[in-house]
Amino acid sequence: MVESRSIAVHGVTATVACSNRQILDWFEFDFRHFIAPPPGKADFSLTVEIKAAPFELMPAMEEVMHARYFACFDHGPTRYINYQNRVLLVYDYAKQEGTLFCDDVTKAYEKAYLTVLSRLGEFLDKRGLHRVHALGISYASSACLFLLPEGGGKSTLGISLLKLPEVKLFSEDTPFINRNGEVLPFPFRLGICDGTSVQSIPLGFKREIITQYGVRKTLIDPAYFTGQIETEKRVNRFLFCGKWVTNQASRIVKTSKLTALGYLIRDCFFGLGLPQVIELFLTQGLGNLSKKGLIAFSRMFACLGLLRRSECYQLLLSKNPDENAKLLASFLDSRVTVDHLHRQPSIIPSPADSEAR
Repeated sequence: MVESRSIAVHGVTATVACSNRQILDWFEFDFRHFIAPPPGKADFSLTVEIKAAPFELMPAMEEVMHARYFACFDHGPTRYINYQNRVLLVYDYAKQEGTLFCDDVTKAYEKAYLTVLSRLGEFLDKRGLHRVHALGISYASSACLFLLPEGGGKSTLGISLLKLPEVKLFSEDTPFINRNGEVLPFPFRLGICDGTSVQSIPLGFKREIITQYGVRKTLIDPAYFTGQIETEKRVNRFLFCGKWVTNQASRIVKTSKLTALGYLIRDCFFGLGLPQVIELFLTQGLGNLSKKGLIAFSRMFACLGLLRRSECYQLLLSKNPDENAKLLASFLDSRVTVDHLHRQPSIIPSPADSEAR
């Protein structure tokens, strides 16, 4: 029996349907924070068929895009994406509906997961909400973004910071930002490459996967961090540009907004490391090209808005996650304390007090 699950993310709705319960269970695990009642009409939908891809039913077409792992073919508003003759994704842009065929449950879910994230990203791009490849937290209500390269330890740093009661999580990988310099939450599953850092987390909140690149990861259900999930958008206060150092203690050094802009161009404007299915995002036609240009302009505007509201720092990270978290907690605590003192009203003695003296 085909069942469906729906999610709502900052006003965008999506539905995934499948007859395989394992697919639906994994989907609920990854997107638990966003599960919602079925909408009247979702912004986009995806059906997953666990069966051999029917490549023989594809109409006669010439490829429009080709890469190592896929080939794309267009037939009117419908795109056919062939993944190495193992997976077939058929997506109708006019109806915003897709069907994914694969006889391997694990591979089918991985493609479905990436497709959902990619379509969510594009729909929210059009609304002026843009993903940034970063760890996003709030510390005593001050939003902070940490820009590290792909595989740079965002999740491990996030797990260490979440040991602190003052910390709440926006997202360990892809928080959203808008043109007002605000950070918006997107707390889906956390992915840890080094499983030793999460051994204390109960098994019910974890599952193991091997990514399409052969990397073994432990996924953490954000429900484990109940009470430490940020639910409000907040103006970003601190922007940390991370680098790893060897044989040195971790340090925080003030840096320029121009240097920070370079990191934002990498992690938001181009979105390196974001789950963006390029074979779905790039489409033909002058109209689509102009729409992508508007998205690029909006992303840059959001990056500049974030810079305008942020203090920018170079974060030099050691190989000790707890040491890095301790340094950041000390730094943030000192800054928040100073700000609190500066906001205290001046005490003006009343006339009676003056007379008494």
